[in-house]
Amino acid sequence: MNLKLAVATIVAAAVIWNFIPEGTAASLKVAAENERPHTVSVFTSNPRAYHRKVVRAEGLISSQVKTKRFKGKGYTVFKMKDPGGSETAMRVYLKGNHNAALNKGDRVRVRGRFYEKRKYLFIPLKNVLKGRDFEVVVP
Repeated sequence: MNLKLAVATIVAAAVIWNFIPEGTAASLKVAAENERPHTVSVFTSNPRAYHRKVVRAEGLISSQVKTKRFKGKGYTVFKMKDPGGSETAMRVYLKGNHNAALNKGDRVRVRGRFYEKRKYLFIPLKNVLKGRDFEVVVP
């Protein structure tokens, strides 16, 4: 009986595997790495076009960099604007404690998934970039 169950499981896994689009995560990563970073205003002017897509953004940190803890894990939050001083800002969320590396006024490039609207603890937010990695750009 166990042999029949094992064979059925392997066949089901093979069938399901064929329906998964090939290289979805890898293709998103390569596309985001090859793409040059856009300014914040590109994403905030038309957020629906970039919703849930992996993007690269570049801008200035316009708010205080805060590190918070939730369920024992630290995360860093700040707002990012265009160097020209546009009114709309993008909220950036990074896992980990990056207070030492980031300061207000730094120019940064962040790669991550962009969300038009996102809720955190029942608080609705607009234009959120959940960053995966970042680099501070030296002028």
